[in-house]
Amino acid sequence: MSKFSIITYILIVFLITGCGFKVLDQSQLKNYKILEIRESGDKKSNFFIKNKLYNLLNSNNSTNELIIDIKTYKEKAIKEKNKKNQITKYNIKINSTIELNFINMNLRKTINLNEENFYNVNVNHNVTQNNEKNSEKNIIDELSQDMSNQILKIINEL
Repeated sequence: MSKFSIITYILIVFLITGCGFKVLDQSQLKNYKILEIRESGDKKSNFFIKNKLYNLLNSNNSTNELIIDIKTYKEKAIKEKNKKNQITKYNIKINSTIELNFINMNLRKTINLNEENFYNVNVNHNVTQNNEKNSEKNIIDELSQDMSNQILKIINEL
């Protein structure tokens, strides 16, 4: 082997091992017992987020206790109008603030999440309502996924 290949090999080993990469441990998520979830704002969004939190975190056997505050607000605004000044698209934005209170560690962490989407207005009102429901469901799914990723990062930092 030449000197160049040995030096290249050593540099590659140092770069790979020194990057600070850490695998997130998802088994730590089930080590928390949810004592209470307080919610305010949009009830529909809070319902889905609350269910996701219970499925993600809750374990009755754990000694680590957690209190969660959820504040969710939904804003609906006109996104687009046509030449006749009729509304053709609405924009829905959901803002969610989740505060995690770790009782045993006397620690509070806050997560702020914002997601938005739009839906088309149809001549038939039922189709428009279905478009709105589907858009809200997609936003809530994205919020829940982002929330679970953020909580996983917080718990792995502890």
